[in-house]
Order: sequence, then C-alpha cells, then structure tokens
Amino acid sequence: MVEPSVPSDDVVAASRSTAIRFATVGAGGFVLVLLLTAPLRGEPQLVYGCYLALLGLLALAHYWRDRHRTWAGLLCSLGAFVLVTILTSVRGGVTNAPAMTSYVTLVVFSALCWSARGAVLVAALSSAVVGWMTYTGPQSAAMPPLQLWAEMSFQLVAVAWISGAALRAISHAALQSLLLEGERIRAREAREELEARISHSQSLEAVGRLAGGVAHDFNNLLTVILSEVELLRRAKLGPHLQGDVDRIEDAAGRAAKLTSQLLAVGRKQVLQPVVLCPAHVVHGLHPLLRRLLPSSSELVVLADEETGHVTVDETHLEQVLINLVTNASDSLTGGGTITLLTHNLTVHAAANQRRVPAGEYVEIRVSDTGAGMSEEVRTHIFEPFFTTKGGQKGTGLGLATVLGIVTQSGGHVEVETALGSGSTFRVLFPRTHERVSRSRTPSVRPAAARSAHILLVEDEADVRVATRRILESLGHTVVEAHDGTAALELAQKRAGEFELLISDIVMPGMGGPALATELRAQNPELRVLFISGYAAENLPHHGEFPAGEQYLSKPFSRAALGAKLADVLGSVN
Repeated sequence: MVEPSVPSDDVVAASRSTAIRFATVGAGGFVLVLLLTAPLRGEPQLVYGCYLALLGLLALAHYWRDRHRTWAGLLCSLGAFVLVTILTSVRGGVTNAPAMTSYVTLVVFSALCWSARGAVLVAALSSAVVGWMTYTGPQSAAMPPLQLWAEMSFQLVAVAWISGAALRAISHAALQSLLLEGERIRAREAREELEARISHSQSLEAVGRLAGGVAHDFNNLLTVILSEVELLRRAKLGPHLQGDVDRIEDAAGRAAKLTSQLLAVGRKQVLQPVVLCPAHVVHGLHPLLRRLLPSSSELVVLADEETGHVTVDETHLEQVLINLVTNASDSLTGGGTITLLTHNLTVHAAANQRRVPAGEYVEIRVSDTGAGMSEEVRTHIFEPFFTTKGGQKGTGLGLATVLGIVTQSGGHVEVETALGSGSTFRVLFPRTHERVSRSRTPSVRPAAARSAHILLVEDEADVRVATRRILESLGHTVVEAHDGTAALELAQKRAGEFELLISDIVMPGMGGPALATELRAQNPELRVLFISGYAAENLPHHGEFPAGEQYLSKPFSRAALGAKLADVLGSVN
C-alpha cells in the first residue's frame, strides 16, 4: 500500500532508477551498434577505445542504479561527457554535425540519469568545450566562431532547462498520482471498516431485538418456575425428588443467565446506576475473583486509591470484571499473571488515536501474560456466540456482554493483543465529580425483612400467584391486584394499610410508575419496589432508574426477593 506521505524525493529517486535502467540499456545498444559498424566507417583505434569505455561505464551505471543512484547518474553523465568530448575532438571538432547532436543528447541523458542540476552542469561544461574547440579547432565557413559558440551554448542551456522542467513536471505528476491512489486506498479501507462496524452493530441490534422480544414472556415463565422450585425445596421431599428439583433450578438459572446475557449484548438491560469508585468495587470483589483462578495463576490488583468516581450499575460493573478476569484466566493455559488496574485517565483531543471523545475517564485495565490473539481473532472477539474455546466450554457471550454493558453505560472498550504477548482489555467510563452513592455490600448477607403489609400488582396471574406465595413464605401479608385500577380501588378501601407496593412496571392501562405516583399522593410514606421482565427499551426512562428507586428484574429467587425487601423496608424514601 502506498501511503499519502511518500516524500517527493523518494518518488524522484525511484523514477531516476527507472530512467537509468532504460537510458543505459538504450544508449548501450546504440553504442554497441556504433562499435560494430566502426570498421565500415574507417574509425581510428582511439574511437574503438572510447566506444568500449562508454559501454563499460553504461554497464557499471546500470549495475549501480538501485544501490547508488547518484553515483550511477554522475558516472553516466560525466563519464559520457569526457568520452563524447574525445570523440568530437578526434572527428574534427564541433564543425562536425553529429558533435552538436551528441552534446544535446548528453544533456537530456544527464537530466534523466542524474538530475536537473546535473543537466545544467553538463550543459555548462559542454558550452565551455564548444567554446574552446570553436577557437582552437577547424573554423566553420558558415558563421564566425563567437556566433557559433553562442548559438550552440543557447541550445545546450535551453535543452537543459526544458529537460529539468519536464523532469520536475513528470515527478510532480507521479507524486500526485501516488497521493491520489493512497487516498483512494485509505478511503476504501475506512469504508470497509465502517461497513464492518455497521454490520456488527446491526447484528447486535438483531440479537437485542430477539432478546427484548422474548424477555418479558420468558422471564415471567422463569419467575414462576424458580418460585415454585423455592416452595418445593421447603417441602419435605425424598432424596430422589430433591435431586429433580435441583436439576430444574439449575436449568432455570442457566436460562435466566442466558437471557440476561442476550439483553446485555443487545444493550437492552435495565440499569440502576449509582455513583461509585471502581477501585472500591475491585477491592470488594478481589476474594471472589481470586477463587475463579486456578492455583497456577496469580491475580495482581493495582487499584489506585485516587481513582475517581463513575456512574454505573454496580452489579453490571461486577459482571464486567468477572467476565474479563475469567476470559484472561482461560488464556493462561500453563499458568501466568493477571493484572487488574484502575486509575484516572485524561484523553486529549490532540493526538487522540482511541476513537474516544476527549475528556476525563476512569480506566479499568485487565491484562494477562497468556497466549494472546491473532488479528483475525481480535476482530471477532466481541461478536455474539464467537468463541475459540471449542467443545461445550463457554457460550461466546462473555466479551459480547462486556461490550454491551459498557456501551450501554456510556463507556468504551479497547483491546491490545498479539500472539505470544498476552492481551490487555481497557474499559473507560466517564469520570464524575459527584459524591459516592450509598451502595450495597455484596459480601454481607442482608438481615431478614420485618413483616409488612404489601400490595402486589401484577397482570400475569401465574407470576402474581407465585410471587404472593413467596412473599407469604417470608412472613408478609399480601393483597393482590391484577392491574393499576384495581390497586387504586383497594388502596382507597384500605387507606393507610399498606406499607409497601410491589408492582410490575408495564401493565395494561395504568403502569407501575403512574400507580406509584397516585398511591404516594395518598400515602407519602409508602415504599415502592418495581419488578419487570421487559427489556430496557420498553421501560420508562429506557430502563435507567434514579438512585432512589428500587427495582428487581425477573426472574428472581426467594433469596433475592427477600434481600431486596430487607433493603426497601429499611430504606427511607
């Protein structure tokens, strides 16, 4: 590929090498013909010597044309000048007609093989020789010596100037042609890259639409399955039936995880962003990350205490870290080191090669000393279902999930890798100067929620029944409503009785947020927990809830619901 930055001197040098090749071959052939026909013209022995010497010079210049272009051009020009001068002197001086033709040809030859300046130098030398031969050699009967010298010198200088101008014009045209071709190549590569990115984006959108289209119904079914499994587990079952229940729960859990991954890949997850410090999240997750690695691998955590704050869903950030560390661990076939680093980063507009807008960021970097990846593999690693693990290991959604979560959260992902040199993944989140929000502590098990009177609003009957049974098993008093209108009527009849509203977000007629607003107008102390199985695009605010709102995505387990209730009933609205 020709880069647009090719210097003009290189273009001229390459052109001169070609010119020397053609000129030496052409001139060599002409001189060889003269040598072979010299006996017919009765040339003296000195002319034979000049022909042979000229052939030697041309052969040497032809051999040097690529390695020593300047010396080859100099040798062709000045060596030929000396030999032509000898031949002219032997043949009777400049009054001989071929003499002037020889010097003019020599000037053009010098322009091609040496340079424009070389042509001027040869023209000047030729003018001096012509002047000397005009006054010392045979005189011309047609014109006086001074006039003859002036006219011949003018012709030599004119030919030198024209040859130099033509050479510069040809070189400029060649350079412009190369520049244009380079621009065309760069434009084609940029277009191909853009088409690839659009194709990748469209594939992600297709996956997201597919996941979003089935997420609501699928998550409702999984909610019923997991809830019934929880209730069955509390019953007294035999060992055989208990094993069946475990397998049902495991299959439902894997299905729920797959749905969540597909939503993440399609960037349609429901977000609950909070202001947090990634360094604190890394420290809190360190024990879990270490347990994910085999004993032959080492995890080095370099979390800068001065790391700034970002606004992101804490659970999703933990998923990003787990996926990246797991991916790095898979590349360490014989053991190695994984380094997890957090620090502040400022991206400047100047010299920005990242395709990342200028600004302040927090960088989370995960690097490994594994086998690395080829360029072909690197271009596909973020595609859904792409995996190099083979067999039944992995779904090919780990890194695609990372990209989906980070992109939906307003961040950027970069990767650097080479075969045999390991890989480095960089996640960049925009830095914020807001204070850290109150966040959960995953390592601490929440206390059981106190008993409460709960208004449960869910339009899906199976989900409503399953959720009510789970809530009652947790010790709560539950009143059901199948939509927002029925819930308002119940609230009016039992004014002030309910402490907590658990409501689906998207329902026929009045949705969950509108219902919560109406009920809070009647009872400002009412606490609210939203539940939904929809993708983010079908929820209010595109699935991004303010930090004060509480949300639990379907499907949920009894333990997850109990933990969320303990948080909600203990929070202050």
